[in-house]
Amino acid sequence: MSSDHFNIGEVYRYSYLWSREALIGEESGRKDRPACIVFKFSGENDLLLIYPITTKQPALDRLAIEVPAVERRLCGLNDRSWIIVDEANSTQVSNAYDFASFSPLGRFSAAFVATVQELAKTAIRTRRINQVKRT
Repeated sequence: MSSDHFNIGEVYRYSYLWSREALIGEESGRKDRPACIVFKFSGENDLLLIYPITTKQPALDRLAIEVPAVERRLCGLNDRSWIIVDEANSTQVSNAYDFASFSPLGRFSAAFVATVQELAKTAIRTRRINQVKRT
């Protein structure tokens, strides 16, 4: 799979593995869910950081951002949704087996993605992120 297939801000159906599931030894997500590519690091082994999108309102102690209605429409998300930014899955493009499809549902605007990235960077800087490395 070429890294050209994945761009920052794109939303895919993805078998997201929550950190709580990884902690008990699970190796793949329990269901496909919308997830957004928030960071992409190019190099010898292109790396994606993928953040989950949920329709369940996050607990107050979670770091999350609500997806505005206009942004939801860009990605075909009908219900009120949040991007969880205090955890992410990381995977190399060459190991991108957990995507239900390589066709994105849509793409968030650059302005919204920048807001998500700033919040995610804060989570990374303050070590408030649980990152699950996928193989």
